[in-house]
Amino acid sequence: MKQARTGGHTVSGLSPGRLERLDSTSIASLRIFLLVVANQSFSKTARQLQIAPSTVSKHVDMLEQTLNTALVRRTTRQLSITDDGAVFYEHCKSVLATLDEVVGNFAGAPAELEGWIRMVAPPSFAMTVLADRLPEFQAQHPRLALDVHTTTAKINLIREGVDVAIWLQDAGETYLRSIRLAPNPCVWCVSPDYIERHGKPSTPADLATHSCLKGIGTPFQDHWPIRSGTKVGRVAIDSSFATDNGEVLRKTCLAGLGIAGFYLYHVADDLRKGRLVEVLADYQADISSIYAVMPHRRLLPAKVRAFVEFLRKITSDLPRRVS
Repeated sequence: MKQARTGGHTVSGLSPGRLERLDSTSIASLRIFLLVVANQSFSKTARQLQIAPSTVSKHVDMLEQTLNTALVRRTTRQLSITDDGAVFYEHCKSVLATLDEVVGNFAGAPAELEGWIRMVAPPSFAMTVLADRLPEFQAQHPRLALDVHTTTAKINLIREGVDVAIWLQDAGETYLRSIRLAPNPCVWCVSPDYIERHGKPSTPADLATHSCLKGIGTPFQDHWPIRSGTKVGRVAIDSSFATDNGEVLRKTCLAGLGIAGFYLYHVADDLRKGRLVEVLADYQADISSIYAVMPHRRLLPAKVRAFVEFLRKITSDLPRRVS
């Protein structure tokens, strides 16, 4: 993991003199810094805590002096976190989560989960999987609030203050922590109307003579994955239509404009009701899984653990094959 450099030392290797100054740093300063990063604003943090903006700034200044490094960049229009600030933020969040949990364990009965969970998910997953199930989670935890954002981009989770992101591929060897929730089968689909006019492809080579619709940011963009025996290859696709929005792709396919690749959860109902038809099933490659990705590899806050377990439950209910 990257370590923040602080005048020849790292955050995890502070000199004795700096450790003495860090001992005098209040937990409040760390909590204020976390809020400043999450809000991307001193003034918004001050309003949230009902204190003066100068007080917020003073706490962050004290941390920067202790660490001898800039944690945030300040301009007249915006505030952003530095690279060292992002690393320190990750450590702070983990340390405070551990502290809160330890205190909670000694306080008797576990406290009711509360606060905000900020999550990011692909639009198709949010609409098809989350939208109908999130009320269940909030009914179980009425003091928790959810802030749900949709995007296909791989955003910086620390900079954006995200607690959990749904990714449809592994985070790989990064500072992020990823938990595989479920397999994510894919399927090629076409409308009955398209088949009536153009017929079905019998082999991947036939795709060259059909209209194909590209899903930008998905496995079905320029080169579609093809399974041949135990191996997975790629076939180049020419297309007159491409989109990064799964729902736009689905509706275009339903309208009979061509063949498209989808995650099965997105079109399972269309297949079941005959609005779409699967093609080239024998060549479909299992190349995707659903992951919960968090900005911390260490201990997760109790509210995040509860939410990840909820995600594991609802993704276990997703279809595994075309019915």
